[in-house]
Amino acid sequence: MPTTLHRHQVTETEEVHAALEVARTVWPDDPPAKLLTRLALVGADRLTSDPTTRGEVRRRALAELRAAHPWPQGSGWLEAMREQDWAE
Repeated sequence: MPTTLHRHQVTETEEVHAALEVARTVWPDDPPAKLLTRLALVGADRLTSDPTTRGEVRRRALAELRAAHPWPQGSGWLEAMREQDWAE
């Protein structure tokens, strides 16, 4: 069916097969493509609700922010900025 959305090809490895078997116990009437979609959505929901994962995502985002926009560090940086008329 034509679509403008991205399509993804997934090989049914042993791990994917096992995941599909588990999904079939919950959604027995769904075809494999729908099971894969459901598994992806449940997995994403689990990752975003897990505090450990959320913390890792937050740490990574902060590290990227620090790298892109270095903040002055060390004692005396505020005074040094004021001496350069930074606050005006």
